[in-house]
Amino acid sequence: MGKKILSLLFAMTLIILVLLLGYLFGYLNSRKIGDLELSRMIYNKAQFEYKSSDYSSAIKYLEVANDIHKDYAFSIDSVKKIRNLNSLIEKNPNDFKLYMDRADIKNTLPLEKDSNLPRSIASNYCEAVDDYSKALKINPSLNEIYHKRAKAYINCKKGINFKTEIIKDYEKAISFAKDKNELFEEVADWYLYDVDDAPSALRYYNKIENYDDNLEKLALNDELFAFSIDNLDYVPFKKIVCFEKIKDYEPILSLLDEIINETDNEAIFKKANNLKFYYDLRTQKFKKALNDADDCTALICKAITFLKFKKEV
Repeated sequence: MGKKILSLLFAMTLIILVLLLGYLFGYLNSRKIGDLELSRMIYNKAQFEYKSSDYSSAIKYLEVANDIHKDYAFSIDSVKKIRNLNSLIEKNPNDFKLYMDRADIKNTLPLEKDSNLPRSIASNYCEAVDDYSKALKINPSLNEIYHKRAKAYINCKKGINFKTEIIKDYEKAISFAKDKNELFEEVADWYLYDVDDAPSALRYYNKIENYDDNLEKLALNDELFAFSIDNLDYVPFKKIVCFEKIKDYEPILSLLDEIINETDNEAIFKKANNLKFYYDLRTQKFKKALNDADDCTALICKAITFLKFKKEV
């Protein structure tokens, strides 16, 4: 009797297993999982193993994912380096260079720019901050670390005083730098885009003595958003964004006059002229004339449309 029950249970278990496998196969087939999605599923498993400090298993999963879709070589290399550095640090806890090297690996983008594809499984900005700090504690004369730690702080965003620490590190880095302009712009960009502190951003933009006006991607057209100043990687236009935020328009007109008179870049010249026309409207200089006019040119129409879009007329 007992054998019959066991046989029956075994048969039922087998049937359930077959049904589950059939359901799973049908589910996967209906979803039509591609190589990329399958590799991402395996990558997620590698991520779990990496966070559990099982580096060997993480590497195996990453190698399988990389065989399916060639996106994980950088992560494989990063995990191998982290595993090796962890072992070396355990044997040489006072070697500041080991902490620097480990921090540099962790202070990398987790995803590729302009895509959702993984770049580095070892990316961890907060741990990078800790490792840079350990290296500085061992060797306080490591001037090059301050800039790296500031950027790691920006991406970590943890700690009550992290904003203060960012500025302290940037000021240290600036004091040691030969070419300070790039650092001034980095600090200003952080204030403008991350902190939304336009006055502080302006303070650092104004410290920049020269800037590159070779803007290859600046559109040479009169389309509606020819009057937009968002996402323009050019210091004078970033200053305009700051003045816009604090609603101080007169300096914008002066700045645009300066750009128009000094630039040799055709794209910048055209953009500045469009913006000059737009801000003249903003400051009411041409508004009455426009209201009295029987018709308007294409540029005027577009400027007025843009103002209406921003609900300013």
